Amino acid sequence: MALAMQSSEFQFAQRLASSEKGVRDRAVRKLRQYLSARTQSDTGSFSQEELLKIWKGLFYCMWVQDEPLLQSTCLFRPSGRP
Repeated sequence: MALAMQSSEFQFAQRLASSEKGVRDRAVRKLRQYLSARTQSDTGSFSQEELLKIWKGLFYCMWVQDEPLLQSTCLFRPSGRP
């Protein structure tokens, strides 16, 4: 399946689960912007399937982080907490 034909949530999940830290960091920043824009729009609701894809990406993003400090950074960055 071509990348352009995949849902945004699936693309985020793939990038969040990347083994490259730079790719994961960019994905986390873009995910935060995407979630903010999507929830402020008129059709701001997510389906359960969309949320599951995002959750899986975040889970694997945490999985590939090998230090607790990096895990907490990855965890708090999307939420906007320092």
